[in-house]
Amino acid sequence: MKKLITACMGILLLSGCVLTKPSADEIASTYQTNRSSADKELMRERSTEKCSAFSYKKGKTQMSCRLVGDVIIFDIRLTDNRMEWSPKSQTYITKIILTKLCDDTVDNQALQAGFALLVNLQGPNGFAGKIKTYEDCKTL
Repeated sequence: MKKLITACMGILLLSGCVLTKPSADEIASTYQTNRSSADKELMRERSTEKCSAFSYKKGKTQMSCRLVGDVIIFDIRLTDNRMEWSPKSQTYITKIILTKLCDDTVDNQALQAGFALLVNLQGPNGFAGKIKTYEDCKTL
């Protein structure tokens, strides 16, 4: 009986580990640009400056920006717990943000310098998306 309980506990633990989604920071830590350190540091300073000045709130969503490694993360939080994200939300929101960044010649300098974009949907049913680069701008 003890062996059965131990085996069930082990299976539950393992399945719980498999089902956990990676955080935006974990995803961002896997990406690294190939730029030289001088260019990278200058672009990192500019991006950090812009992100710290960026804050947006409309209706039941709140949006902020931060830089983790070589990835600009847009955190979008649902402030109403009765609402939740759908799988289509990630694709739609990422496309809107990427399109705006790609079309803006001032804001896309970080993407052109090799940095990447990641949209992190927070709140009920939230998840982090896929890393997008300047190459993805060309396919829009």
